[in-house]
Amino acid sequence: LSSSGEPVEADGEQLGEVAIRGNMVMKGYLNYPQATEEAFAGGYFRTGDLGVLHPDGYVEITDRAKDIIISGGENISSIEVEKALYEHPEVAQVAVVAKPDEKWG
Repeated sequence: LSSSGEPVEADGEQLGEVAIRGNMVMKGYLNYPQATEEAFAGGYFRTGDLGVLHPDGYVEITDRAKDIIISGGENISSIEVEKALYEHPEVAQVAVVAKPDEKWG
């Protein structure tokens, strides 16, 4: 689903949150009504995973919504930054985390 709760295009490019519904999906979080309300907005269980939907119906999970770094109003995927850094031959291990900044947020 898009940030507005609408289905994303099945083009393999548009990023959205993975959301599911059905008879086998949990009814909610035990003794945690606020989390249940947030997770089940619009009748779907919002998993917190981000992904793209391919034309063949395959869902490719690419990131976690909470792993997104917001800087200067832009959403930056920590996974994408890690992937780019990891491709450099001098990088053996990498971890990207957010750090508060007065200018960029």
